[in-house]
Amino acid sequence: MFLNLENTRYMQYVGALSATLSNTAMGMYATWASPALSILQSEDSPLGRPIDHEEGSWIVSLPKLAAVPASIIGGWLVEKIGRKHSLLIAGILLFLPWLMIIFGTSIWILYAARFIAGLGNGVVIIGCSIYNAEIAENDIRGKLGSIAIVLRLVGSLLTLSVGPHVSYTVLAIISATVPVIFICIYFFMPESPYYLVKAKKPEEAEKSLRILSSKSVSDKFFKERIMEIEQSIEEDMRNKTTLWEFFSNANYRRAIYIMIGK
Repeated sequence: MFLNLENTRYMQYVGALSATLSNTAMGMYATWASPALSILQSEDSPLGRPIDHEEGSWIVSLPKLAAVPASIIGGWLVEKIGRKHSLLIAGILLFLPWLMIIFGTSIWILYAARFIAGLGNGVVIIGCSIYNAEIAENDIRGKLGSIAIVLRLVGSLLTLSVGPHVSYTVLAIISATVPVIFICIYFFMPESPYYLVKAKKPEEAEKSLRILSSKSVSDKFFKERIMEIEQSIEEDMRNKTTLWEFFSNANYRRAIYIMIGK
């Protein structure tokens, strides 16, 4: 007997999987330096000369440095233009650096590529986790959230597995296909209904919910779900933490110390 997909929540899985492809692209950047540095530090470097140890250190660290401001920008972006559009922008930021790596002949172009990749990573970290949490119903939210970790590791493993066996340029071309696939698939996914309710677009929010939900549920379900989201938003606004409270509250400070210590 064939599964009747219309009576399932398969679109929540499809939406989460497509959004999480951005994590695969992010994982590939995380381990790209491992196979690439050995080529860049050799006489066959595509930059025309071997890079030194300090330059290699910058190549490794720049994405992480860029991810710090990008996480702040990403938090603003997902609220300003939505989760979906933020992730699509991140997809572009994850694609452009590969073009720079493929065609770049200067260490500074490589620096810029890695920094831009870090910006994309930062937006993905914020946008993907929020999107997956908001499109999923309570009983499958944990499952969909764990997909991000798995696909990020898949991206890292793919680079480490393929990288040593292909050229510098071929590795970049292979890596560039992942954000392209992500953009092409995710473009057709619905926006988070939570964001649409927050943006005062209840009709669009209900349309998004209908795409993400089983076709067997009643109209009453959608009305109740919209009301639940509205109540959740109101509660979030009441419990909103200011920047001053974040640093002055002892519990928050303790969490920051733990994070820095790691």
